[in-house]
Amino acid sequence: MKIKSFLIATLIAVAALAVSPPSALAQPVPTYSPQRAAGSNAVAQFLVTAGAATNIGILIPVNKQKDVSVQVSSTNTTFYTTLSTANTLVFYYTRSVDGINWDSTLTPAGAPALVNGTNTTTWLTNLASQGAGYIYIPYITNASGTGTNTLIQSIKYGVKIGSP
Repeated sequence: MKIKSFLIATLIAVAALAVSPPSALAQPVPTYSPQRAAGSNAVAQFLVTAGAATNIGILIPVNKQKDVSVQVSSTNTTFYTTLSTANTLVFYYTRSVDGINWDSTLTPAGAPALVNGTNTTTWLTNLASQGAGYIYIPYITNASGTGTNTLIQSIKYGVKIGSP
């Protein structure tokens, strides 16, 4: 009798587990990995000319996450001590569901003005995927540069390479 009760209880528990929604089961922990951006200029250091745009062509897959972090490290080529003469980096990005057809609106994401002399400055921003599978950063500008260039040391982004 005890064995029969045990078997029935076990069978009920297995059946309940089988019909449970996936959210009730244990979820794997997402795996995160920083990526060095690849693109026309982003594989090595490059200059962003004062008052001009520089093509970088960075494609970021974001289909496993809501936001993506983008980190830019840069250095002024001239020593700045006042905000009025400092460079302000702005990059523009767009989104796509399939990686082929892109939103025609470019969204700006800007760095604070770099007033750190000629020391390297790193800034981090989050870009919302808004359900898109890809984010594309076509270019970066030195919008308010007053006659000097900014050396981009690196551009990195963080993505989940495994997701629940």
